Amino acid sequence: MTNFSEDALNVKTRKEERWIINKNQLNEFIIKIKEFADKKEELNTHNQTLYFNNQEHEAPFDVSLKARRYSSEPINGILDLNESWIFEIKEEHTSDNIRFRKKQREELTVREILEKLTKQDIVEKYHLSLPLTVFVADSYKREQYKVKDSNGFRITIDTDPQYFFFEEGLTPIKIGEEDCVKIEIKIPLEELKSDKIQKINDILNELNAEPSISKKDTIYNMLRDYLNKKYNHRVPKSDTEIEAKLILNKEDQYLFHQIKKDFKQGEIKGFQILEDFPYTLENGTLHQYLVNTNQDHNVARVSIKGDKKVFTVKGKGEIIQDQFNLNCIIKRQEKKYTIDEVKNIISSELLHRKRKYFIVKNILSKETYCILIDRCTDEENELYQMEIEGLLISSENKEQELNIINDISNIVNHIVKKYPQLQPSTLTKQEWLWGLKDKSTNQN
Repeated sequence: MTNFSEDALNVKTRKEERWIINKNQLNEFIIKIKEFADKKEELNTHNQTLYFNNQEHEAPFDVSLKARRYSSEPINGILDLNESWIFEIKEEHTSDNIRFRKKQREELTVREILEKLTKQDIVEKYHLSLPLTVFVADSYKREQYKVKDSNGFRITIDTDPQYFFFEEGLTPIKIGEEDCVKIEIKIPLEELKSDKIQKINDILNELNAEPSISKKDTIYNMLRDYLNKKYNHRVPKSDTEIEAKLILNKEDQYLFHQIKKDFKQGEIKGFQILEDFPYTLENGTLHQYLVNTNQDHNVARVSIKGDKKVFTVKGKGEIIQDQFNLNCIIKRQEKKYTIDEVKNIISSELLHRKRKYFIVKNILSKETYCILIDRCTDEENELYQMEIEGLLISSENKEQELNIINDISNIVNHIVKKYPQLQPSTLTKQEWLWGLKDKSTNQN
């Protein structure tokens, strides 16, 4: 085993902010931050990062199991099990209204990392099944700038990110790349009141920078697209969604994977996982919830970057009566708008949404349903939910609507009986978000 530095052994705790700017704005950004930050010169300018998981995506939303090394070139060719990487366990925490990340680092070979991930303490803590393997990876050029007179306050600039999937073994398949600049602000907790933070935010605002998801989220988004395309899997078009919602605690998110096993083992009668698309998929997005002058119209903006935005208006939810009196099935219509059609915005709130899902079908009718778990977070709060979603092509099709309602209620009835930790709910993300906003207003 390669010796590792004292710094690599330390538990690092910090807040992280992520942004995207256009490549043609990079020079202006660097000129501005050089007024209070110094560039760290490095021989190896490429970061290579491996993410460990399994096909069921059992690594929890709030945990990242990864390894990193620094090289003079991008990822290229089969991985060597005997090469050394910095293995890192990164966990998200919230305290004193601040969302921060805690890291533990250790230098190990890939072989040693895989052995470590089979240890009972890690497996039990995160409710993991084996085997875990090298699952996806990213590679990008990085420049680092250290904020003057600070302790570990850094700005990193990443360009030319490339993303990889290890479908079999240790040979990476390139599944995507991005033509943009990713800015990460890494702020030690003791630096949170530094005036430099405001300076950086002012610069980013001047450049019309947009908040960004993590590279791990980006890889999983690209992996979803890769698998959908490879297996010609398409989501049916719909103007109405019918869904049941269940609330769960952070500690119980592993139940999602137990429920998939129930479907595999035929415990939920009349349903099975799609034979030709049995995958669990994962993705991450930023949703910006906007309110216009007509308070009945809340618009969810899925913000990617640049002009790639989709605006969706969801109608007021109708709680549907079902055969088991679950009172958690909601029917809502939705409509999409262009950016020019969204006007008179008076306020907005940003949520980071991560989700995992798989598809099941009614064996007789072939109607399909999405079984998903998601986690929504703002700066200081989080909401964990499970959803069972059906898509209605037209709200005029009453027979199909009734069949979907009956199917969803059958699935939910099994789940809540077997897993009492899951509580039926009609709470939408917009309602949760506005409730937090009202609570904050009343406290102030």
